[in-house]
Amino acid sequence: MSNPMSKPTSKQKLIIFDTTMRDGEQSPGASMTRDEKLRIARALERMRVDVIEAGFPASSNGDFEAVRAIANTINAGMGQKLNHDFAKDFAPIALVATVPNILVVHPSIGVKSVDDLIKLARAKPDALSYGSAGAGTALHLSAELFKVMTGTKMVHVPYAGSNQAAADLLTGRVQAMFSPASTILPHVRDGKLIALASTQLKRASVAPELPTMAEAGLPGFDTSVWSGLLAPAGTPREAVDKLARAINEALRSRDVIEPLQKQGIDMLGGTPEEFAAYIQSEIAKWSRVAVAAGLKK
Repeated sequence: MSNPMSKPTSKQKLIIFDTTMRDGEQSPGASMTRDEKLRIARALERMRVDVIEAGFPASSNGDFEAVRAIANTINAGMGQKLNHDFAKDFAPIALVATVPNILVVHPSIGVKSVDDLIKLARAKPDALSYGSAGAGTALHLSAELFKVMTGTKMVHVPYAGSNQAAADLLTGRVQAMFSPASTILPHVRDGKLIALASTQLKRASVAPELPTMAEAGLPGFDTSVWSGLLAPAGTPREAVDKLARAINEALRSRDVIEPLQKQGIDMLGGTPEEFAAYIQSEIAKWSRVAVAAGLKK
């Protein structure tokens, strides 16, 4: 059996772009933490890849590749003014990993399922409030997609981060929230909050007992926080394919999968073409949501 970490044989450089901060402020769309991105990158280091950190904005030249996350398709879909064109300036290599968000509610509202929440929100427009990690973040846009798909109205309360939003959810100051699984599941398991569903198309490995939003009655609902690997546009196809093969081989290794799944990260993989199509579908989805929510620039 071949060693899944044996390719590529020569060192390649990986740059991690910090998309959570821009000009000293949180960038819209940013929701994957620096630590979560680094966990994924450390797994890729096993493939003899040098990992470098860079602030935002950063150049993408030479043989550097970039771990890019859901924030970039949200920003593109919202029409944010950026120093790059996410759809044109990069060559997709592979979709690497996803971190599920969980729809949770405070017990005081008496909701036990997604259907219960929809019925309550429809019966009492704007009576419920939901927290997020900030306007334009993946957590905010998850709730906006929920509102668009269900025809409901709820009041958005933005915070400086998901931990602050979760703190107010625990007190009942806000009644609902889409939250990273790693942040919120301990409170669910302590009985302080009620989890209704996960936001991936597949059940989250960290909480397999929860239905997906699609299983709960919202087909196609997918707002997991994903990360993928890209190279600068114009990178030779041979180099793209070589790295894609190495990544996919590594992502099938238990040494990579099991530690990250325990942290709530599901490894994915796939071809460059599949990742390119996924990026386009994500940009189109968030553009529609941003228009419906009045966030389109």
